[in-house]
Amino acid sequence: MNHDQFRRCIGQKLRLEPRAIGPDDRPVDDDWTVVDVDAEHKTATLENLTRGGRLIVGFDHVRGYDTDPARGEGCGFLNMLWQVRIDREGNTSARPIAVRPAVPPAPEFRPLVLHDGEAERHLT
Repeated sequence: MNHDQFRRCIGQKLRLEPRAIGPDDRPVDDDWTVVDVDAEHKTATLENLTRGGRLIVGFDHVRGYDTDPARGEGCGFLNMLWQVRIDREGNTSARPIAVRPAVPPAPEFRPLVLHDGEAERHLT
C-alpha cells in the first residue's frame, strides 16, 4: 500500500486478513486502526483497538485495503503480507508469511484398456 492509502485509513476500524494470531495460537478478529503514517520511512503505526498495543508495519507489508460494507462506513480490511502475532502480555510482532510453493499438477492416468471378450482390462 502507499502513503495516501494509509492516510485514508487513519481513524477507520480495520480488521486484518489473515487474522492476527492471539496468545492461545488461535486467530483473533480484533479491530485495528492506523494512528500514524511516516512517508519518509514508508511505515504506518497500527493500534489494536480491542486489546491495546501498537505495531509498526512497512508499506510493503500490506497488499491492499478493502471496504467492509457489512460493518458500515469507516470500516475495512487490511490484506496483510505479514502474519501479526499477539503474545500474552499484549505485545505485537509480525513476520512475513511464507510463500507456499506451487503444487505441480497431478500426472494424468491413462491406462491401456484391453477387451478380452468378456471384460475390460486396465493395464498400467
